Amino acid sequence: MKKLLAFTLLLSATGFMSCKTDTKSADDAQKSNDILPRNNGHFLMYYYPTSSIFNSDNGKEFTKKDTCIGYPTYITSDDDGNLYSSVMSKKVSVTKSTDGGKTWNAVATNDPEQPANSQYVIAAGKAKSIYALSSNGSFFVSHDGGAHFDKASTPCKKDTIHSSPAFGMSGWLAVSADGKKILAQAWYFEETVLSVSSDEGKTWTAIKAPTDRNESRGIGFCSDRIIYASYDQLFRTDDMGKTWIASSPEKMYAPNCESSYYGYRHFITDGDQFVIGVEVPSAETSRDAKNKYPGAVFYSHDGGKTFETHPFPFSVDPTPNTSDEYVYLAFVPKK
Repeated sequence: MKKLLAFTLLLSATGFMSCKTDTKSADDAQKSNDILPRNNGHFLMYYYPTSSIFNSDNGKEFTKKDTCIGYPTYITSDDDGNLYSSVMSKKVSVTKSTDGGKTWNAVATNDPEQPANSQYVIAAGKAKSIYALSSNGSFFVSHDGGAHFDKASTPCKKDTIHSSPAFGMSGWLAVSADGKKILAQAWYFEETVLSVSSDEGKTWTAIKAPTDRNESRGIGFCSDRIIYASYDQLFRTDDMGKTWIASSPEKMYAPNCESSYYGYRHFITDGDQFVIGVEVPSAETSRDAKNKYPGAVFYSHDGGKTFETHPFPFSVDPTPNTSDEYVYLAFVPKK
């Protein structure tokens, strides 16, 4: 049966005077000294096919919070803690959650329709600011929580109509902690995109990716550092892609594995020093003696230099016969 990892809540000091001996366990004391993400924010995970929402205050352990009523993709949070998810549509469309991802409601928009349905990868920054990159290469900006989107310049270099892979949109967006920079990564049939904008998509600077493979499993900022996750590695650059450095360990696998489980993993940052990744479990039919694929949480608090591996929230795979599993992560700032 499902067995969730216990997650101990941190208790703050109240100033109450007592002559009793402090009975706080060594484990509690260690957790109280944990390095916490930017602004004491938390990480949120959506896991399909169980449609579960998980929270993590320290980036190591995820605890189930709710069953999600909806089908969110590319989940992101603005500075006010509002969650947004992208929707395939003839408009740039999003849904919004104000209860931590349990329920989602469509944001009404009066924008004109596009010629055909598109998929959108999105990322939020400052309050009510949302950026969207479509499966045809168009880039959009909203400052009213998705009620209206303005078309900006595309990060794509080629002057042609772009098309994402046949199985759907493959890309990511990230916004820096101060909301001033946007990072775009996408795979289109015509080219692979990795670009940075400092003016909300008016202009873009292309940078060289660390791998030849044309899609990633997550991107992000750690201050001015750029993070790029491949299928089994994570790279960082401090000089806009002139040099990329692999993390330690260089290859990041789940326990009892010698490879990663396809692309069912996602990495994000808190915009400062935390880099968190999750790989979901595989179906039983995909496992063998050398690759158990139990799932894993990958944790770094030094800007992606070094990583620890922690257990996936379920100690027993809740869907052992399902291979079509995926995960979306978001960092939710607190004020």
